[in-house]
Amino acid sequence: MSATDAEPVIITDTREQTPLCFTHLRSERGTLDTGDYSVRGLEEVFAVERKSMADLVGSLTRERARFMREMHRLRGFQFARLLIVGTEMELMQLVSMGRANLAQVEHSLLAISIRYGVPAVRVDSPERGALMVETWAWAAWRDACAKVGRKVGFPEWTVFILTKKGATL
Repeated sequence: MSATDAEPVIITDTREQTPLCFTHLRSERGTLDTGDYSVRGLEEVFAVERKSMADLVGSLTRERARFMREMHRLRGFQFARLLIVGTEMELMQLVSMGRANLAQVEHSLLAISIRYGVPAVRVDSPERGALMVETWAWAAWRDACAKVGRKVGFPEWTVFILTKKGATL
């Protein structure tokens, strides 16, 4: 991160198959060692791993070992989040189809938070997910600017995240 950057730039991992569409911050594709999203210049301290409900269930069941290795890598980041994009209804449909056990999902997310220090945040739509990542990216970039003596405030669009339903902090 350069103290002269006008604003943060979100890096979307090249392996991300259906990337979020950011409307407030510029984004570019790049290869990330960990996570699906980061901020240019902060790739070693900021990472967000995104999962749809179906991806989450798969990651907590048949792909659990690989997913836990990913969570283990996130534990070294100053800012790490697991962003889950989907509704309670989607999760309940997966449960009713026998693809998920609700208690297992909840306990696994709690264990990830405790063991790896990676909180899970659920949003109900990709648009809200994008806004959440943009807000986190701005906050991390703002903190990095402060470390080099540059004061930066929050733009008005970040207030939206606190006033609209659909984001669980």
